[in-house]
Amino acid sequence: MALFTATENTKPAPTRSLISEGWHTVIARDTEIRVSRKGDNYLQVELQLTDGDHSGARVWTNFNLWNSNPKAVEVSEARLSDFCRAIGIDAVQDSWSELCNRTLQAKITVRPGDGDYGPRNDVAGFKKADAPAPKLWQA
Repeated sequence: MALFTATENTKPAPTRSLISEGWHTVIARDTEIRVSRKGDNYLQVELQLTDGDHSGARVWTNFNLWNSNPKAVEVSEARLSDFCRAIGIDAVQDSWSELCNRTLQAKITVRPGDGDYGPRNDVAGFKKADAPAPKLWQA
């Protein structure tokens, strides 16, 4: 017997819609160290929206903390500092998982599509939940 038969799957795969731009309440769900196409490691954080029409939707943000480009590291360190302040911690002590299960606000933007890729969501900033917007960092 087959493990999977495509003809028996009558429901189409769900399509992901873009999250509207603006500040959204999110919870950090997971962290993972990944490797870029250029071979540099980076920290990826999965965020899940907890409010609005897109509650439950996920978006990911990357921190290039171990990049061969010093400017990329500088920007990522500033972004991660904003993230840490938004969740109320001063330092990550033992594990990147210390960032998880914490609520904050994330500024969601839409990056236009290019080439073979359609538009997608990006995360452009972080702040404490129900706090005024911070001074934005520049990439």
